[in-house]
Amino acid sequence: MSVSIQTFAERVLFGTSIEDKCFFPEKVRYDVPRTVVRVPDEPSRPKCLEFSDERLPFPKHFSDPESRATALHFFANHELLAIELMALCLLRFPDAPTQFQKGLVHIISEEQEHLQLYLHRLQELGGEVGQVPVNGFFWDCLSGMNDPMDFVVGMSMTFEQANLDHCIHYGRLFQTVGDQDTVDILDKVYQDEVRHLRHGLHWFRKWKPPNEADFFSQEKSLQLPMSMMRAKGSSFDGEGRRKAGFDTEYINQLEVYSLSKGRPSDVYVFTPNCELDHAGQQPKKIAQLMALALAPLMMVLCKKDDIVLSEPLPQQTLLNLKRVGFPLPQQLQDLDDIGERKLGQIRPWGLSRNIAERYDLEWRDAWSEIFGKSWGAECLRRLQQQFPEDFWTDVNSVGKRCHTLDEVLIHIQYLNTVGYEKYIAKINFSTAGRGAKRFSELPEVESWLERVLSHQAVVVEPCFDRVIDCSIQMDVRDESTKVLAMGRFETDSQGQYLGHHFGAVHSGLSKELLRFVHGDGKDSQRMRRLSRQVAEVVGSALRDVGFSGPVGVDAMIVRTAEGFKIRPIVEVNPRYTMGRIAHELSRFVHPKSTGMFKIVRTKQFLTEFPIANMQIEDRKWRMGFQILTNPDYPVMGIIEVNDAK
Repeated sequence: MSVSIQTFAERVLFGTSIEDKCFFPEKVRYDVPRTVVRVPDEPSRPKCLEFSDERLPFPKHFSDPESRATALHFFANHELLAIELMALCLLRFPDAPTQFQKGLVHIISEEQEHLQLYLHRLQELGGEVGQVPVNGFFWDCLSGMNDPMDFVVGMSMTFEQANLDHCIHYGRLFQTVGDQDTVDILDKVYQDEVRHLRHGLHWFRKWKPPNEADFFSQEKSLQLPMSMMRAKGSSFDGEGRRKAGFDTEYINQLEVYSLSKGRPSDVYVFTPNCELDHAGQQPKKIAQLMALALAPLMMVLCKKDDIVLSEPLPQQTLLNLKRVGFPLPQQLQDLDDIGERKLGQIRPWGLSRNIAERYDLEWRDAWSEIFGKSWGAECLRRLQQQFPEDFWTDVNSVGKRCHTLDEVLIHIQYLNTVGYEKYIAKINFSTAGRGAKRFSELPEVESWLERVLSHQAVVVEPCFDRVIDCSIQMDVRDESTKVLAMGRFETDSQGQYLGHHFGAVHSGLSKELLRFVHGDGKDSQRMRRLSRQVAEVVGSALRDVGFSGPVGVDAMIVRTAEGFKIRPIVEVNPRYTMGRIAHELSRFVHPKSTGMFKIVRTKQFLTEFPIANMQIEDRKWRMGFQILTNPDYPVMGIIEVNDAK
């Protein structure tokens, strides 16, 4: 029996039984007059398979037959939607090339076979057709297609391409529960899908502008809720895409591509110079350059659907990061590039009035003070009053805010009377590790102090013999404070940040220091208790001014005439910190490895290590180093890991 292509497509689209949906004639005639068919609101279907607003979650586990039957029902609906949309394409565009139409008719026949296989298998598992409410998402996205190219971009290049990944992903899950019959079906669907994708790719390349790259052309053709994210699944099948005809450039770009499928995206903004805003100062060119260089580090704070405002990382770097399951949010250079998308929260590295106004965020005048060194000194005073400990530096050493040279002189004279001979003056509002001078006599820094004091205060305190630097990472919430981690970091002789160690704060310490941090074996919870106490005092003080968010508190162990002491609060940073970055990065480090997150000079580092050599085991960094930012800048962030000793 032969029928016209119009009769065939109309029966498939407007039929109301499974038999209609799976109808396929012995021969299809293409050389007959045809009329354009209007787009129905939705395809005709059996009553039990009509679109529903009710949503049933997709099964998470497949150990029982009912869950597997439910999953197969979802798969069957996707095949049915594909059949109906292909029929609609044939009816909408009768002037499309005959070879395109013939290819599409053949694909319909294979999709019909997939539908029948899924329905038969779900019934074998005790399921019933119509047992699950079905949605028309594919239909809603593609039924308004304007030409065959729209269809190819949306169906072949997007939904069918993603099905390569879905078949492999769910095939593995069904394999783990011993359901070989379903695995075999998914394998057949996969093999057919490669050919379907090859057909779509052929026509896509024929119809797109000849000088446009495949990836760029597809991306610009998709409108939300469609995006390149819908062209891939939970796993990523590069080999299947190669078989379909995609080149390596396209495959790599898609693998690392990120864009929210619908969840409002949070936007992460690197604002490391926020403290200078509070002083009314502009960052120097080198600080601005470092801000550009290190902005991609914000990625580790994100979920994959989020956005980081930064220059894009090299494609190979993104591929390397993806190998350990690193979140790959979308990277955009400016907030204006986001367009009309619905956003979640704007999450800056740190806040100031200017930053709050720029991104339309809440700001309170009282918050300026919490970014000053003097506010951290006041927190130290409160802590020592509320939780006195004999292993802390004495209360007389708490920093004092000074506005004039005379006040500085008076305070260092006081410190001298209580036994201190070396001092440090810190600019009240300054970026971490900068704006500090160490001295023994006032004339050594007098001219510097005069310049600084002409526009802001300094905090003066003893300069201790620092042994190790520590940081406490916490989230201050409306009702409580959560301690996330306490870690150890390194600085240079001037206090400039070099990097953070992974692991517990006591890892790698000398026996002498270990005895101290464990209270000679009598106080093993000393450092953990310190973290809780600091969190209680700092969190409470921040809530008093209505502030909540990420906070890092620096501390240190120092050597004194009486032995080791702990300076439990050196600075309070009510913002994200490099310690928080290191904490989040530690999730990707193998449990049998140790190492550091570092900020390094690019040229010097690449001269010593010109080739990336990170070994990965169980999707974790095991040994070697991994570049995290763009090596085109003078500095970059890296991970360096080794075997744990």
